[in-house]
Amino acid sequence: MKIFCTLLAFALTLANTNVLASDATPLETTRFKTVSDALVVLQSRSDVSYKAARPGGMVMANYSAPFSTWSFVPKEHYAYPAVVKREVKQRDSGEMYIEVSALCQAEKLRCEKLMDEFELEQQ
Repeated sequence: MKIFCTLLAFALTLANTNVLASDATPLETTRFKTVSDALVVLQSRSDVSYKAARPGGMVMANYSAPFSTWSFVPKEHYAYPAVVKREVKQRDSGEMYIEVSALCQAEKLRCEKLMDEFELEQQ
């Protein structure tokens, strides 16, 4: 609860500096400097829904246009702070695929391990 209140206060500060994205702004992991920035922006949007994978587990943010899932790792996770985005995309041939990107502020090896785990899930 303390983290949410801190992030909410941070979001209100950002709102005054026009950093928050409108519902029409594309959401890419590369546009954020920190994981907390990404969470604040996602929480500010009406077109994003949330669920916890399990109590104390990853928080999932689902964005519907285009469909993507943002997985925020919990504090206890070895790669904290990090968010992994999986987005459903379509090639020119019509074939569907999932693109995986991340914003990870942990040590490089921990971030690489996290990405490897998400890539394995896609296979």
